Amino acid sequence: MAEDTLAEKKKGFGDALIGLFVVREDGTSSEEEAATAKPAPSGDPAVDELIAKYAGGAQPASGRAASRPPAPPAVATSRATRPPRPPVQPAESVETSVASAPSPSASAAAAAPVPAEPIPEVKVDFVGVLRKAGLTDEEQGRVDKTLSLLSSLPAETPLEIKRQIVGASLQAFGIQIEQIIESAALQIRALDRHGQDGQKQTQAFLEQGTRRIAELEKELSRIRSSMQEQQSLQKGLELTCNQKKRRVQDVLDFFGPEAVEKATKLSAKLRNNQAT
Repeated sequence: MAEDTLAEKKKGFGDALIGLFVVREDGTSSEEEAATAKPAPSGDPAVDELIAKYAGGAQPASGRAASRPPAPPAVATSRATRPPRPPVQPAESVETSVASAPSPSASAAAAAPVPAEPIPEVKVDFVGVLRKAGLTDEEQGRVDKTLSLLSSLPAETPLEIKRQIVGASLQAFGIQIEQIIESAALQIRALDRHGQDGQKQTQAFLEQGTRRIAELEKELSRIRSSMQEQQSLQKGLELTCNQKKRRVQDVLDFFGPEAVEKATKLSAKLRNNQAT
């Protein structure tokens, strides 16, 4: 079952190559052309064999089956060698090493990762960003089609083999690899500039915020100073009033509490003032 699936993926590479990059005059891809189109030989029998294997699913032109990698050399098993025994440590050194070993809790605390600040997901209009940088839809499509083409290759294929397959196949169908590389490099530069522009905007925002914070801190300091000054004035007011009260109290103390009580009962002002 797995071999059938792998064969289908390998055979589908040729269809993906034709469907993505080779278009008929009426603007539609042709599966029939994908099945009958044969890339020109690259001049390297090994590459032609890989292209025939992955792009078309057919046997190589020479009719030979794909060569298998040589088997690894047999290891002599006449005499099994044992690994050397580790040196025996004295009892004192063993106890010392055990005592000096960190406790599991200490090791776990040291190895505990510091939680990273979560990064929010930001949606970017990549098509608009690349258009603003001067990349046409055709140039963007080259990179997108190449990415789709690479995803159709079997995952177990080595990287160098993938490069040979894709490079020879694209050249065989007249697709300029240099144009694909140019478009990809231009996209990388455009995205770098977009990130740098965002960094400049962020830096300007942070500087503006820093200035605003400094202004607010200055205003806060002024308000705190005014509050402290008002509290000091209140204490001075209370002190002055208390001094005056003590002098007036001397009059009441001179006549005595009975005279004060009698005057209070006879005075309507004192009764009204006390009530309020």
